[in-house]
Amino acid sequence: MSDTIRIYPKPGLLVRDPLTREPLPAEGKEVSPDDVHWIRRLRDGDVSQEDQREQPEREHGVVSRNEEQRNQRGERELADEEPAR
Repeated sequence: MSDTIRIYPKPGLLVRDPLTREPLPAEGKEVSPDDVHWIRRLRDGDVSQEDQREQPEREHGVVSRNEEQRNQRGERELADEEPAR
């Protein structure tokens, strides 16, 4: 395994380095692949190993992953309901 991996914050998110408390730069940062904090951030989707700066931002601002999941559940529930007559 390599000594470091490069991670990038997801567009629109402010992710802080736990040691320096500085925001993770948009151009990414080299970190240890064994660092539990960054493993958690990768798993939670707050950071990525791919540079995603070119992707367009959301129309309505930042939406947390939990809020996005709630919205998807709500859309499915609405689709399951019968149309009003």
